[in-house]
Amino acid sequence: MSEDNIKTLTPKVTEIAYEHRKTKRRLWFDDRYLYEEWGISALKGNNSFLLHRLSPNIVKESISDPSSVKKVQKSFLLFTLSVVIYYSDYQSKIPLLAPALFLYGSLLFFSIKNAWPRTWVSIYDDFNYKQAGIVIPSNETPAQKDKREAFIGGLKVAIETARSKEYYGE
Repeated sequence: MSEDNIKTLTPKVTEIAYEHRKTKRRLWFDDRYLYEEWGISALKGNNSFLLHRLSPNIVKESISDPSSVKKVQKSFLLFTLSVVIYYSDYQSKIPLLAPALFLYGSLLFFSIKNAWPRTWVSIYDDFNYKQAGIVIPSNETPAQKDKREAFIGGLKVAIETARSKEYYGE
């Protein structure tokens, strides 16, 4: 199937927006750049990536936050340690140690929501560094899925087109 057939079969979607962990993100592209804009409260930022430097192999992957996973592991260790200390001889010598460990462990346990793996569509560059990503919500509607797939398809075509052109002399 040629590029012209792909362009006519898929609707032209050049922009996608989503929210992840209270951060609003928007990605869009033109014939030369992929733009990313994000904002949370008063913090705002944007990035731009040259299309011919991006890899056309856009992958779907499941990612969890490694620091959150470590926090959950520490919280289980602290919970176990607080129970052991509570029923040991140390409880009479240091009476607030078990409740303090339990409280600290319960605060770390709140990061379990971030430790759960999320599905992403990741956009990498030629050196295999992740440049941008689109989170796929677990409750994604068919309309959202179609829009995301149309955006990814259009982005792949735009990357291939940009790679075939010479932008170095312009």
